Amino acid sequence: MRKGEEIRPEGVSPEATYVAGGKVGGWWQMCTPGDFGQGPHCRIWNRIGKKLWDEEFVPYDEGPFPTPEEIKIPKDGWLTGADRVCLANRRVLFPKSQFKELKRWLDDLSGKK
Repeated sequence: MRKGEEIRPEGVSPEATYVAGGKVGGWWQMCTPGDFGQGPHCRIWNRIGKKLWDEEFVPYDEGPFPTPEEIKIPKDGWLTGADRVCLANRRVLFPKSQFKELKRWLDDLSGKK
């Protein structure tokens, strides 16, 4: 294994991307396009393969859902985390079930009111 590579734990989809970040080193993330009128379905696993999220995610900017072509997860996103997905186009997706709380957190962090 070369520096910067991670061993994919059992149970983590082969399509998942290892995203570096945080105190723990990173997370495995994967999103697939949602059905018509729904956001993408994303899964996030921790470094050892425990599934943290498995649900519909929605854009922080409250804009349109990303197209299948826009659902690209870079290995070193600008705002990576265990509770969000950062796309290559710098859009952030939050779990739908926690959207209000996470939006409030990021708004506060970025000085938005």
